[in-house]
Amino acid sequence: MKVIRPIKEADLEAYEKFAQTVGVGVTSLPKNHNALRARIQQSVTTFANSNGKGDGLYIFVLDDIQANQLGGTCAINARTRGSESGYFYRVEELVKPKTKLRLGKERRLLQPVQKQHYASEVAGLYLSPKYRKLGVGKLLSLSRFLFIAAFPDSFHERVIVELRGRIEKGCYSPFWEAVGRRFIDLSFKDIMREFANDPSFVSLIIPSFPIYAALLPQEARKAIGKTHANTRAALNMLSEQGFQPTGDIDIFDGGPKLAALATQIRSVAQSKRAQVKAIKGTPVKGIEAIISNESRDYRAIHDVVGEAPGGGIALSDEAADALGVSPGDTIRYLLT
Repeated sequence: MKVIRPIKEADLEAYEKFAQTVGVGVTSLPKNHNALRARIQQSVTTFANSNGKGDGLYIFVLDDIQANQLGGTCAINARTRGSESGYFYRVEELVKPKTKLRLGKERRLLQPVQKQHYASEVAGLYLSPKYRKLGVGKLLSLSRFLFIAAFPDSFHERVIVELRGRIEKGCYSPFWEAVGRRFIDLSFKDIMREFANDPSFVSLIIPSFPIYAALLPQEARKAIGKTHANTRAALNMLSEQGFQPTGDIDIFDGGPKLAALATQIRSVAQSKRAQVKAIKGTPVKGIEAIISNESRDYRAIHDVVGEAPGGGIALSDEAADALGVSPGDTIRYLLT
């Protein structure tokens, strides 16, 4: 049984391995021991807050019970400024003037923005290569939305996600080389290391004035709003959930930002609540679903929900044990 649960301080070693393996450019998984430990401690504190309001960080891990190892992680920032750094570029389309002259096709403007409108953010999604063909990526990703559905008052009405931009072999970012490196002469790998150590320097490198995309090299223009090759599957899944591009991009790699209203996210809107009426020692006949409890000691699994005699749902004893629920408890499920 593979279970999604809150991260614990004892998970630090595995969490560090995820950060080292994920590659360059994922700012929510910094390659910094102290930063990762601080994130875990913040998450533990957030989950322990029974009120669950205001700022907070929720980090989840995929726990492979049989193998006694962790297979992945994901997170929710309850309230963020709309970017890990607080800064981004807004891509604006310039109005084409009326003229008979032959004008260039590139009419985009990169407007530097520091946004203070808050939102919740889903971030930090990583699945170990060993688990990527086992169908658990969907469980890991969507379990966050069931948690949001269970505790709506803990989150902002708007949910965003920042996707890693186009990064080529050798940690080469076409967007960074054409834009950011003009203001601070560090490679993309080095600037990510600096950002993990101290994000506050970002205000010193972002330009004060807009940038015309037409002035950038072609490879940089092509990278604007595009995702990393390893992130395309996540983009497709988020699009299916109702997330749409906002027109904002990351200041480092040019990756896109997506957003959706929490109540309109597919997994939030279509998830159902039910009371556990029966727990059976044999496999349950029913429909496959992602199932979660509604406790701050959160658990989510992929299993079968069945109809119990007289109403409610039935779970196998293995599923009930993994979720930590008993007859009379309420669960939330999403049919898959």
